[in-house]
Amino acid sequence: MDHREIRRELRNRLLSGPLYTIPLGWEPLKLIGPLFSLLLDLDKRVRWHAVSSMGLATEMLFKEDEEKARVVLRRLMWHLNDESGGIGWGCPEAMGEILYRVKALSKEFSKILVSYVYEDQNYLEYPPLLQGAFWGIARVSKAHPQDVMGAKQRLVEEVRGKDPLLRIYSLLGLGNFNTALGSEEIQNLLEDKREFEIYWDERFQNLSSGLLAKKLLEEGKLLWNR
Repeated sequence: MDHREIRRELRNRLLSGPLYTIPLGWEPLKLIGPLFSLLLDLDKRVRWHAVSSMGLATEMLFKEDEEKARVVLRRLMWHLNDESGGIGWGCPEAMGEILYRVKALSKEFSKILVSYVYEDQNYLEYPPLLQGAFWGIARVSKAHPQDVMGAKQRLVEEVRGKDPLLRIYSLLGLGNFNTALGSEEIQNLLEDKREFEIYWDERFQNLSSGLLAKKLLEEGKLLWNR
């Protein structure tokens, strides 16, 4: 199959879910290009399932050729660079998914993902891209929290911030650290019942800051700073 045929077949599959295995006869490297284009799809199911599938394809590619897997990450980084002339839709999330899946790459590249949320580093000013970076950091923290420890300060700041999506993504990330907040701050989180449809653990879920804060308190990950 050529690129267009792979993309068409891949899109049809992603409408119902992410790839959990590489289809028989398909090579991981040949999936990367179509997956890049599907990160821009109008259907959110396809976009998010492409994020998950990019992680799987790059993980499989890393087992075949480590340097080619690094090239995928560098390409994602290029799309987030002003010089690329592009917007970089889905690129921070795809980075996070790849780093979540491949420990060796996480050790090499997580610090770059973290740099996207700091204003004095490679800050992503466009809100959807910044939200994507926080999602990616939260994803990496689930498997390799030590590699994104440098983002903890920003996660705490956004838990206290006004952007409800950044707050939810930050709480997802802080679930892998122990964090102390003031009593009033925690009470405000618990009272925030606004639900948002969030793609997490390869499925869409309705999550709220209140629900996540309650869960973290029960797990001992969120502590009262009395």
